[in-house]
Amino acid sequence: MLLASCPSDWRKLRYLINWLLKSWLAQEIKRINYAKSYRLVEKTIDKQEEKILLIIWLDNEKIKQFVQKQRPEVVFLPGL
Repeated sequence: MLLASCPSDWRKLRYLINWLLKSWLAQEIKRINYAKSYRLVEKTIDKQEEKILLIIWLDNEKIKQFVQKQRPEVVFLPGL
């Protein structure tokens, strides 16, 4: 299982999900909406809305290479 944090642009996200599934890199993808990100940047709090993708994968490294080539703004979360 792989967790990825994505910007809230639904068109780019739909494109990414379709390509992961159609290229057989992922077996299943679950999108978690309305995740909020808070960061401290130069003494102010920066708030952003994000989507979290939970990806059931076949090959972890191939997915990471593919996603970073297609959408460099996607961040992979450590963990699972």
